[in-house]
Amino acid sequence: MNQVSCNKILDSIKQDNLALFSALTDKSKNLLFGRFPLLSLCYLYNANNIIKKFETELLKISNYNLVNENVEIYKKFKSAAGKSLRLYTKQNAVVSPLEMLAILHDDQKVKKHFSCVSLTNEMVENLTKIYAYNKQTVNVETNKIKVGFKPLTSVQKKNYKWGMALSLVCMVLFVSSLFMFNIFTGLATANSPFKIYSQAQLYSALNSSGNYVLASNIELNNFKGNSIFSGTLDGAGYKISVKSLSDNQLLQDNKGTLKNLNITYPAIQKNITTSFSLLSQTNSGVVSNVNVAAENITLNTTTLVKEVLNVSAVANKNTGIIENCVIDLNAQVNANGGGETFVAGICADNDGTINNCKLSGNVGASEADVAGICVNNQINSTIDGCVNSATLMQTSEHNEWNPSLSGIALNNWGSVKNCGNTANLSVVSNNASLNAQGTAFLGGIVAYNYSEINHCKNTGNLSVSTKNIVAYCAGIFAHSTYWVTEDNKTIMPEILNCGVECEIEVVTNHEYAFAFSGGLGGFLYGKLNNCFSAVNFKTDYNKEKYYVGTALGSSYYDFWSDYICLEAQNNYVLVQNGVNYQIGSLITNGQLSSYGLDVLNGQINTLGTLDAIKALEVYYE
Repeated sequence: MNQVSCNKILDSIKQDNLALFSALTDKSKNLLFGRFPLLSLCYLYNANNIIKKFETELLKISNYNLVNENVEIYKKFKSAAGKSLRLYTKQNAVVSPLEMLAILHDDQKVKKHFSCVSLTNEMVENLTKIYAYNKQTVNVETNKIKVGFKPLTSVQKKNYKWGMALSLVCMVLFVSSLFMFNIFTGLATANSPFKIYSQAQLYSALNSSGNYVLASNIELNNFKGNSIFSGTLDGAGYKISVKSLSDNQLLQDNKGTLKNLNITYPAIQKNITTSFSLLSQTNSGVVSNVNVAAENITLNTTTLVKEVLNVSAVANKNTGIIENCVIDLNAQVNANGGGETFVAGICADNDGTINNCKLSGNVGASEADVAGICVNNQINSTIDGCVNSATLMQTSEHNEWNPSLSGIALNNWGSVKNCGNTANLSVVSNNASLNAQGTAFLGGIVAYNYSEINHCKNTGNLSVSTKNIVAYCAGIFAHSTYWVTEDNKTIMPEILNCGVECEIEVVTNHEYAFAFSGGLGGFLYGKLNNCFSAVNFKTDYNKEKYYVGTALGSSYYDFWSDYICLEAQNNYVLVQNGVNYQIGSLITNGQLSSYGLDVLNGQINTLGTLDAIKALEVYYE
């Protein structure tokens, strides 16, 4: 290599110009400038960018291509080497990178790289002498080197004494300032929570287990929501404005307490392949009095067959407590129909408690099932005092897809009580395939119920439109039946103290796309007590296709026992023109066995006016 090129390489090292160094040494990183390999020169000139990029590669070089040594290099090395210079006066001497580090007193790097280089006896001997000149002990083992501390000079000892005295003074001042600082910032304890003023402080807090309180409004930019939080964060009424998120959520896992927070999100448009939550993927702690506002969210999800993807505002999995939260959500979720996509205003899977939460806004979904509050309310879990006032709509084009939507819970195996839906809900299936096999489910409170619904009311209008699939639609639940536990215990669903005041319309195009629509339920095998229905049906009863009942669209009939599998008492329904039956039909083993009927013995009672229903104790307010 000519001298001009060598000088340019040296200049790139002196300037720590990574791009120039990379270009000039692309095929010649084994250069030896007299006594100095490239890495030794990088150490000498403190070329940190080049070192960071190429240190590992340059350490492995042991065979060199010799070029001229620049006089400037010698002068700089002589100044740094001191007595160690005498080790490199003989011909063919090489200042290896490890030796250069020792000369420059970078003992930590010597220890770090000692086992990574090809050692020679001469290198070990030179290292020992270099440290001896520095009055440091050294012990070389097979793959390890131990270096003692360098002794202090007389000047350093004098300065050390002064330093100790000064340190004592500084310590007193520091303790005093720390005391004053803690007065203003807090100690992150329960009695003295740390005050948060910035994004950096919030990020640090969410990766800890202390006690924190917001002291100002905060903006989050490119925030990484991968934290596991086990402390307490009190928003104190301040607002967190999320401008951008690196991940799908503010937190990965909340094991602590989040309370009194106001969080706003910007317009979000993204493609996702994993579950998405605005607040936290999982919650095993407490989320209390948290308000979330998301004005414009568009998510396009991609899933494979048998995959499940959840979208929620608070948590995708809750085993703790979510209470008194208000969510204003305006979102559109478009799924590819490959796997299962579910959208929930509060929580996807609830294995804990959701109390007194509210959803408002407008949520639309394509090939994704929607619940105003929760997708799956599991066994022994509770949804209590929640209200949905967000308009919810699902559309579907997919063959064999069963579109499902509900105001509160999509699937209920636990307890849903004291809840209400006030918004319009709709399901539209545009699948035109004549071979389509599927069912649309729409329930004002619950879509699929296997347990208790107690003291719930729906006042939102409901509509279902399908081309070629069956529809179940009703004010409280779409479909409710018993189930058997692992220990062979039969759990019978109970619908208690519920009421409906709304309009219901179901339209199906194909002659075999039947509809089962009721004021309270689409299908019930279980208990119905102390409920009322004041529904204005937009769909008349038709024994060929539309099985509409003022109370139920259908129930189960045990043919062998001649018994309707319905336990009911003290229920009241409103007289409807065109809907003359309390139960639209009876089903045996999946087949229609009977058309519209009135239930005798006072199980369901028909009244003429809404005022007459309101005068009864069963009326829900």
